[in-house]
Amino acid sequence: MRAPVQDYESFDAFVARGLAPSVTVEARALPGSHAARIFRFRADAPLPDPAVPELLLHLLTAGDLRYAADLGFGRFEGVKRPGEFDLAPPGTQGQFEGEGPFELLSLSMPWTAVSQIADRAGIAPIADLGGLHARMSECASISQLVGQLWREGGVQNPFAAQFADAALSAVVLRLLRLADAPMRKVPAAIARGGLAPWQVRRVKEWIEADLAGEHTVETLAALVSLSPFHFVRAFAASIGKPPHTYLVERRMIEARRLLRETDTDMTEIGLSVGYSGGGAFARAFRQHTGMSPSAYRRLR
Repeated sequence: MRAPVQDYESFDAFVARGLAPSVTVEARALPGSHAARIFRFRADAPLPDPAVPELLLHLLTAGDLRYAADLGFGRFEGVKRPGEFDLAPPGTQGQFEGEGPFELLSLSMPWTAVSQIADRAGIAPIADLGGLHARMSECASISQLVGQLWREGGVQNPFAAQFADAALSAVVLRLLRLADAPMRKVPAAIARGGLAPWQVRRVKEWIEADLAGEHTVETLAALVSLSPFHFVRAFAASIGKPPHTYLVERRMIEARRLLRETDTDMTEIGLSVGYSGGGAFARAFRQHTGMSPSAYRRLR
């Protein structure tokens, strides 16, 4: 059984402390919401494996590295070749010995981000990725994604951020599959085909109380003690549509009522049902009803 410790507050802090003179390193912060970082190392001997809170994926991109390693799940050894990676679990001091010049891409992923991705996929809570920490692995998809993340690192625009989030999610999901991570037990309500009556009532009341609210899937799922993954499935089974579709429909019903029954300014109506301005409200209303808010009001 591994003994979790933590020597550094982050892998970035470990790198910043300085490495051997023979090691060269470049670091790039990845855009997006996961706060991940990627590093490129060139060295003649294996790097230390510090205890840090992140999950670390070390992908060899050049050179053959003869190694003997123990990352807390048992000793393994052999020759690491380009395209192969090892996976250091969070909070564990590893041991890695070897020889030969090499180039390495190291992806540092906060464990909170890994857990969130796993939760959305319906994976049971995990503290590590088990057997993946006791061997070298090879996966063409992961190699390609990590290489693309290195090239995207440091780019700051909405497209790069969306790509980084999607690529990191894909990497984690692929790792979970390779690790044969256990699926979360489906709650009884979902096994029967949907939410329990009290869960439907609570979600509907919450939405009706504040139609202008953001009402994320995560927030709604927490109301009824389900994971976002299971909540979306159960809500659709019970209501016949996804949560976001239901929310938009409720907003449009209220907007039509206000247009029919009041003289409230259309911008104010839009704000009252969750749209940031008159233009955004008009576009959503037209998409939903096929006419503009002003044309709808003239029908009353």
